[in-house]
Formats: sequence, structure tokens, C-alpha cells
Amino acid sequence: DISPLRALDSSVLASDAYLFKPADAINYVQGGDEGTPYQKDEPQAENPAEGAYIYYYLKDRASGPVTVEIVDASGKTIATMSSDASAATAGRRRRAPGGGIPNVSPPWQGTPEPLSAAAGIHRAVWEPIASVTPGGDGFRRTTTRLTGTFTAKLTVNGKSYTQPFTVKPDPRGV
Repeated sequence: DISPLRALDSSVLASDAYLFKPADAINYVQGGDEGTPYQKDEPQAENPAEGAYIYYYLKDRASGPVTVEIVDASGKTIATMSSDASAATAGRRRRAPGGGIPNVSPPWQGTPEPLSAAAGIHRAVWEPIASVTPGGDGFRRTTTRLTGTFTAKLTVNGKSYTQPFTVKPDPRGV
């Protein structure tokens, strides 16, 4: 995705920080195999991250933490990602939210990384899932997916920048 490079111009480079307008995201419903990955010895490439891609630019290394918040249409912050590794990273799932059996076996689970506070263009990915409720048998799950209009809010060096974006439902009607 080179959309930030297309939006890069002299005004962006002159800014201390800049939040690029996120592209509309589609909240795809995962296939019926419950995310069962291929065996480790199967040749494969990593799938792209699912969710809304939020790009930001920092002219210089941030003097404090960098945060990206996702705000819903009512003004409520529903997810926060941070460059501070000890800060809450709601919106970056690692295991099955709400308890229950994880969607993917632990050896295949990625570890969420903190946002970068270094100079340059960076990407945060927000997976628009409100909740996952495990079924009574421990296998079937109900996932509450978010769609609608949201706002990405970048806060760096005491200043905030916002950009609206939309999350659309799965066009397959699943």
C-alpha cells in the first residue's frame, strides 16, 4: 500500500507530525475453518493484516509516547494503540477476547508490537471487532463486528491530529 507516498508533499514533510487520511476498510468475515493455519512446514506467505490501516508521519523522533486512538461516531474512544509497550493496546488482539479457545494456535499467533516513535512514515492497524463471545461448547463463537464512521486520532508531542474513515461490512453478506 503506497497511498501515504502518493499523499506525501512538501507541506507534509514540513510538518512535525502528520496523520494521513485512512482508506475505507472492509470488515471481512473470516472463513469457516476458524482460522486454522497451514502447518509450519507448508510454504506460505504472511497474509496482510486485517482492518483499517492508519499511517502517520513523524519528522523527528517523538519526545514522548505516540498514541493512535479510534473514536466512534458518538465520540467514545474504543481502541488505543501506543508506542509505550506497557500501555493498553485495545484493538490489537492476541488471544480470544472474552475468553475461550483462541482462534489460532499460540505458535501461529503474532505478538502485537508497539507503535513506532521514530522519524518516518509508520502504520498502525486496527481490527474493527467489538467483542467475541465463546459458545457453550468452547468452539462456536459470536463475533460482534464494527462498521460505520470512525475517527483516527494521533497524539504526539502534546499535539493531536484527526482523520475520519469508514469501515464497511463484508460485501459478501456473510
